[in-house]
Formats: sequence, C-alpha cells, structure tokens
Amino acid sequence: SAAPPPPPPKPVQVAKLKPKPKPEPDPLIEEKPEPPNLLESLLKSVIESAQHEIKLKQKQVQAAPVETPPEVVTTSRVTDEPLSSSVSDAIRRQVEAKWNVPAGAANAGDLAVEIRILLMPDGKVRRAVIVDRARLSDTFYQAMAESALRAVKRASPLRGLPPEKYEQWKEITFTFRPPV
Repeated sequence: SAAPPPPPPKPVQVAKLKPKPKPEPDPLIEEKPEPPNLLESLLKSVIESAQHEIKLKQKQVQAAPVETPPEVVTTSRVTDEPLSSSVSDAIRRQVEAKWNVPAGAANAGDLAVEIRILLMPDGKVRRAVIVDRARLSDTFYQAMAESALRAVKRASPLRGLPPEKYEQWKEITFTFRPPV
C-alpha cells in the first residue's frame, strides 16, 4: 500500500528585530551641529537675490515716468532747405509706428542710428541703407540699425508727402534714437 504522506514542514520562526534605542547623549561630550548644506544655502541666496531684484524692478517701473517715444529725426540730403515740420512729422509718425525698438534700448544712452532713404515720387522706398556701416560689428548697434531699417521698409509707401516738394524729400536721412 501507499506510504503515508510526509509530515508538513515546521514553520520557521523569524526573530523580530527591535530597533536599537538611540543612545542618550553624553552630557560630557559636546555635540557638533551638522555641517550646513552648501547647495541649499547657495540656492536660498540665489532665490533671495532674484526676489530682491524683482522687487527693485517693480519699484522702478512704478516710479518711472511715462516713456518718451523713440526719436526719429528727418533731414533732407538733397537741398539745404529743411523739411517742413508737417512733412517731417508725417514721415516720422509713419516710420515710428513700424519701429520695434530692440529690448534694452532704453539703456542705450545716446545711441543713434542713421538710415539714408531714397524715395520714389509716389512715396515708395526705393533704397534704404545704414549710414555708419563700420559700427555694425557692435551687436547692439547692429540690432538697432537693422530694426530701424525694417521700420523704414515696412512704412513704405510713405503717405502725405507733397509731390511739388519731391526734390526736398526724395533723399532723406532718418536718425533713430531709442526712448529714454
């Protein structure tokens, strides 16, 4: 006949480990504080510094006077006679409306960019060039000059120019200055 089944295995007793109690600090031994976490302290100081700068900039914006618009000056290169203020203002307004002043230009001080413009009798820009090409190696000047050049091209054709004074305005120079 069949052999009896083997007896079931006895359960293994697992000893429960009790955490060791922390030793009581010895009153005779001075405890050293943990060294500061340098990364945490650096991050904290960077965050505090950034928050301080943000608050300063907010105060400056609130206290800043209303920004003056960029200055665009027009002069005629063909005749010695200055453009009439109405023609000059009309040109200035049209070009200024198309000028996106590069970021940071308000801090550019006395940076001025001259653009020479040749116009057709219908007010279309035939040609526009940056006068001081030697300064284009300065990246900030280059950004200012290129933005001024784009503004002139976007404003084409210029409207409101008296055809009888074409000789006066067929070649003009714009001087672009960032707002102060």
